[in-house]
Amino acid sequence: MGYAHSPNESLASLLTRIVARIPWRPIFQRIPGLWLVFAMMLAVFGPTRTPLLYYTYTICLNYMFLNNNIRTLQGIVHAYQETVKHACTDWLGEYLRKTGASTGDDLSHDMPYDHVLHVIIIPAYMEDLDTLCETLDILASHRRALTQYRICLAMEASEPGSDNKARMLLKLYLDSFFDITFTVHPANLPEEIRGKSSNVSWAAKQMLLRRRRRSTRHEHEIVTVMDADSCFAEDYFSAVAYHYAVASPEQRKIMMFMPSTVFDRNSDRVPIFVRVVDMYWSLGIISNMMHDSKVKMPCSAYSVSMDLCISVEFWDTGPEAIGEDLHMYLKCLFSTRGKLIIKSIFSAVSCCNVEGSYNPVTNDNSIRVRARKWISGFVARYNQAKRHLWGSLDTSYAMRRAVMGMLAPEYENYIQLKNAGISKLGKDDIGIDSNTFSPGVLACLFNRLIEAHIGMGQIGCIGLIRSFMAYYPTLEATDAFTGPLQKPFLQVFGVDINLKLLTTTVLSICTILNFLSAFYYEKYFKFVAFERWALQTLPGNNNRSTLQRRTNAAIPTAAAHGLRFSKAHENLPVYPLGRRPQLSSPRYWTNLGEWILIPYAAVFYFVVPQLNAQMCHLITDRLDYKVAAKPQVRGANCSLATLTMEEVVASAKGMCNDCSHTGGWNDNTVSHAAQVVFDVSSTNGSDCKSATSRGDEGFFEEEH
Repeated sequence: MGYAHSPNESLASLLTRIVARIPWRPIFQRIPGLWLVFAMMLAVFGPTRTPLLYYTYTICLNYMFLNNNIRTLQGIVHAYQETVKHACTDWLGEYLRKTGASTGDDLSHDMPYDHVLHVIIIPAYMEDLDTLCETLDILASHRRALTQYRICLAMEASEPGSDNKARMLLKLYLDSFFDITFTVHPANLPEEIRGKSSNVSWAAKQMLLRRRRRSTRHEHEIVTVMDADSCFAEDYFSAVAYHYAVASPEQRKIMMFMPSTVFDRNSDRVPIFVRVVDMYWSLGIISNMMHDSKVKMPCSAYSVSMDLCISVEFWDTGPEAIGEDLHMYLKCLFSTRGKLIIKSIFSAVSCCNVEGSYNPVTNDNSIRVRARKWISGFVARYNQAKRHLWGSLDTSYAMRRAVMGMLAPEYENYIQLKNAGISKLGKDDIGIDSNTFSPGVLACLFNRLIEAHIGMGQIGCIGLIRSFMAYYPTLEATDAFTGPLQKPFLQVFGVDINLKLLTTTVLSICTILNFLSAFYYEKYFKFVAFERWALQTLPGNNNRSTLQRRTNAAIPTAAAHGLRFSKAHENLPVYPLGRRPQLSSPRYWTNLGEWILIPYAAVFYFVVPQLNAQMCHLITDRLDYKVAAKPQVRGANCSLATLTMEEVVASAKGMCNDCSHTGGWNDNTVSHAAQVVFDVSSTNGSDCKSATSRGDEGFFEEEH
């Protein structure tokens, strides 16, 4: 077996070597599936055969459910407040106050704000040209695109003509960014499966090599990963640059950033169950974004320092990395022994709901056509949900890394941390210099993973099984329910409390918490999807009449959608966000009723996909995933708010009142970016249309 004991080798070293050679991956891969089988068997036989175990396990699951709902409510309230505050923050001004620098390129600080470069990787597989153009138009509308954005179009060799598509885009946007290029990920590389993770890994490596031709230093680079149809506001990159610049050099090497999300583009065009489950998905992301949260799991779009990418050897490319966002986070977290610094950025990324492949061009609104579109969208979201739950492989990955870290740490790839707990400004992060994984962080991590990939689905499975068994009471000896566990164990205000009543009470509390979360999500949605775009104005603009004029001009635009501004937000001095995505899906207070469907949507898009995925994991870790369809815009732009040409040029030249800096700007290079904003934003939303595009939001269908 290769475990021969050398005379000079200690017993501990021998055991470590044995542990390292155990095939942990296939073992842990099957744990979620076996766990699910156990829970289902417990639901069937537990109440009559092992009532103590059944009720104990049920109470644990209900505690997890209650804890999740409490955290979700806290998270969305926090996100709503922080998002409003974020939109009104002058991040360059904060940097100047924090560091004492005079301008953004003041070299007295070791990382000038203006020197931070954003390497933005846009993976694109079978994406429509219009989708890519809109994404690039939005990024080009940002005031620092010409000085700080390095764009990489990550194409796939398996897509015919992808290189020609990329070259066409380069010609269109060559003068819009500091740098723009493209990579073509080769097909069928050894020990790799095709998908977003392998494509992003290839692109990031190529961007590093491209940079090293001119300089070997990359501590000022931040890699941002996004979907081709995701849209960032300008203040996301401004906030990332601020947090990165004010950190110490050691801290920058272990930094990640995650934005909040909102599905605000085409939610009114998808089946109601799809809309509801995506809103709840967004809530789930937001629930772990509180600043004091020990664990923050990014989803879809996020940023990583280039130093950290290099230290962890970029993204994994095997079947285990199908959920590339969470997997990269876990890889970085374990490689830093839990000391990863991840910042919550409350600038919501605009996302699209998946749409079905059936999308006829005709205007036929017959019941048959609408039914086919509804079914197609329903099935497309199920396939996406299956891929999401296939990500339970990340729970197995975390288990393996945790076991190896405890029993055979010398076989793991760890980043050597020195003084990462002390910033240049003297702020301490307690415990960050320790070389051990904090038990609190590890416990929180597995609580969130089990909650997401195991527990919540098991609650649904057990509930469905018990509901089914209730219709067939002859299948079990119901006398077992009258045993000791049904007797009161507590009395509160004269009311006898037993385990059944306790469970019912927990579920009732969770229902109330869910509707409170829904109420705050609607407020959050209204602000991030509409109000902040209509209210954006220049930093440092204290001219009240100008601000009021811009605000009043924006209100009729929102009113056209049947929306009214919140009284507290009417005069908010929102800082520039750039161009808004074309498609928009307003929500009204009547939409609150949709949240009643959460339990049913959870069955279709959480319980059943989890059962499907984890049963498959007992046999394989490879998923033949068909790329989900996303909406595609065609026609004129329908931005609610844009920057004028004068504002973009003035800002790019550093002419703002409170953030001026010196630099050698070329007027000719600035005018193109300004022209992009000015030209594409002049029409209303009536010409916007939605079609279907197959985008790279997940894994591709495997070839056989």
